[in-house]
Amino acid sequence: MPKQLGLAFVEDALARGDICLAAFHDETMVAFIWRSFTRVPHADGLWIEVEWPYRYGYKAYTKPEFRGLGLAGWLSRLGDEICLGKGFKYGVGFVETHNYPSIKADLRVGGRKVGYAGYLKLFGKAYPFRTPGVVPHTFRFYHPRG
Repeated sequence: MPKQLGLAFVEDALARGDICLAAFHDETMVAFIWRSFTRVPHADGLWIEVEWPYRYGYKAYTKPEFRGLGLAGWLSRLGDEICLGKGFKYGVGFVETHNYPSIKADLRVGGRKVGYAGYLKLFGKAYPFRTPGVVPHTFRFYHPRG
């Protein structure tokens, strides 16, 4: 599994109230997805934030030999049921514009594009942005120190 998801990552995510859904083959985890209800560290010193009634899906992964079986979609639908039970009616996430397999998978499970959110990295500093279509959905990249 991805190395960046070590014990510290898992403990921090669970302390924030995030949930993880996973698929196993025998006793081996072969796929997982994470859901957040508040904020999550991203990269380049930025965090991602959503507000109620939105949930944010992140860190989805399926081992290569198990791809194409629909595990991510199955886990996503299961996660949706759990999140709906907690009162989070809407899911939001992002896919990098060059990640065509994930874009296709997201559309297969009912995802739709509402706009763009991201950041520009210039001279070692990240500048978050979002288009007007994203603003009502509360999704944003931000610097934790303001």
